[in-house]
Amino acid sequence: MKFRQRLGEEGIAVIEQGVFDRLRRTGVIQGDAALIDSSVLNNNIVYPHDVHLLVKAFKKMTQCATLHHIPVWWDDDEIKKRWRAFGLAKGVERAVW
Repeated sequence: MKFRQRLGEEGIAVIEQGVFDRLRRTGVIQGDAALIDSSVLNNNIVYPHDVHLLVKAFKKMTQCATLHHIPVWWDDDEIKKRWRAFGLAKGVERAVW
């Protein structure tokens, strides 16, 4: 169970109030100012998926091939085209990929 879930909203509020009171007393913050920990804010997180991992793999293979003077057998433009098509696809359309 996560720490914030165990404490609940009321527990978190008590801790935050204590921290902010101490910061105000020491002069770190003034009045209604507050420090915000952005690591706990809701955010749109991008999770790696198969297509993304494949594109990264092709990029790494291209770097390796270039370093060792090996011709690549794939077309970078085609990889980019497919990556873009996947990025533009929404919802159910992505399941086809």
